[in-house]
Amino acid sequence: MQLIPHLLQIMARGEYKAQKEAVWAITNLTAGGNVDQIIYILEANALKPLCDLLVVKDAKIVQVLLDGLLNILNAASKRRLVDQVCLMIEECEGLDKIEALQQHSNQDVYKLSLTIIDKFLL
Repeated sequence: MQLIPHLLQIMARGEYKAQKEAVWAITNLTAGGNVDQIIYILEANALKPLCDLLVVKDAKIVQVLLDGLLNILNAASKRRLVDQVCLMIEECEGLDKIEALQQHSNQDVYKLSLTIIDKFLL
């Protein structure tokens, strides 16, 4: 878990190739981690770098980012933190980016963004 802040720093300021690897690492942890580990990622301020990268051109990375956000929101729902997390996403301009992704040409990106909006952000 000590690696999380370093990964988030890479996502925020690293070179694009390193950012992609950090995105995969964080999302893999949200997919395979327990609720406490996912909440730790949330508390480490992961939402801003995750949301900031939603504008990249690589549809696969956008899909991975959306998977990570969905996993965080699902974990937050188990702790009754969804409203707080949604507000945090909105504050880092993630809501606008996720809404815009509903127009994405990639079907997987479109479906994931729609799921996040419908399930959590409306």
